[in-house]
Amino acid sequence: FPSHDKSCNQVKLKIVDTDRYVRKVAEVRLPDNTFIQELLLKDGLAMVYHEYLYNCTSPSVLEKAELEAKENHLNIWSDSEFMPPWSWRSAFRVN
Repeated sequence: FPSHDKSCNQVKLKIVDTDRYVRKVAEVRLPDNTFIQELLLKDGLAMVYHEYLYNCTSPSVLEKAELEAKENHLNIWSDSEFMPPWSWRSAFRVN
């Protein structure tokens, strides 16, 4: 349900890099400091993109979260046909 408390609808961004398309790469945290990327990785809903990992303040936290999801075969890690996005783009690139 929508909240009328605007503080519940805000996140904190820490810009850590800029990608080749000039998009900002950021760590995303809730007001209570919950690290969104860590949650997504732990649940197997995201992958670490190593090109930008080492500018983050907590790279080991993110790598550990991804490893935990892999070991538990959660979501993307349970799909034997899953292909990382960067591999998919290379395999199916339209020239």
